[in-house]
Amino acid sequence: MKNILIIFILILGLQISAKAQKLEAEVFLQQTVMGLQKGYSVRTVSDFGLRYGVFFQSNNHFSFKEGQSNYPYAGIDLSYPISKCGKVKLYANLKSGLVDYKFLAVSPEIESNIDITRFLSIGVGSGLRARKAAVSCKVIFKPF
Repeated sequence: MKNILIIFILILGLQISAKAQKLEAEVFLQQTVMGLQKGYSVRTVSDFGLRYGVFFQSNNHFSFKEGQSNYPYAGIDLSYPISKCGKVKLYANLKSGLVDYKFLAVSPEIESNIDITRFLSIGVGSGLRARKAAVSCKVIFKPF
């Protein structure tokens, strides 16, 4: 049953990606109440600019391993474009997923991106994580 569910999700993801205009991948650092977390995400971008995808972040080496200080956080990421002025874009983000594979967490953020080249952007953001402030910096790759 688990394999069928994974195959269904992959096929659905490919169908959504095929209709999307762009694909993005990002790596980021986020300072949270749990410490400095490293993460990555993959998402698609619609014609309107709506970005949606999946993300993963943790304290130790992108590890899914549970532990006292790892705090893995994985889930879905949704970004809505608020404003655009030249190469600078402002987004409202909503991350939702499981922390330590046990607890559901929802993290609202505000993010500003600057296009460096057609294929590369950098971004900074701030938001809430566990009812405390969190700040992040990102490097976004746009291969297509």
